Amino acid sequence: MAPRGEPWDLDLEDPKEARDMLSKRMEEWREEARKQGLEQGLEQGLEQGLEQGLEQGRREGSEEGRREASFEILFSLITAKFGDLPDHARERILQASETEIREMARSVLVADSLEDVLGD
Repeated sequence: MAPRGEPWDLDLEDPKEARDMLSKRMEEWREEARKQGLEQGLEQGLEQGLEQGLEQGRREGSEEGRREASFEILFSLITAKFGDLPDHARERILQASETEIREMARSVLVADSLEDVLGD
């Protein structure tokens, strides 16, 4: 007699049928548990990845904002003391590191020329 698929259809007098039915059920349960585990893992991974991505984006945005603010302050200081910036000076400042930007901003206070500020 072939397995019927439902436990209540099981012929308990046929041990092979009972074993086959249990084996089939166990395999179905394993597959279902595996799928649920994969879904949960994927969901958790996506959530964690999203959180990490948002945090990294905030950090990078904050760093970029500080850098832009440093540029604006330096441009304002230089413009106030020496007038409009030539293109070469603007490019030099935009290529500078944060440390160089801070040094340039400090030097504006005592510099006699734009070249003194830029270190040229």
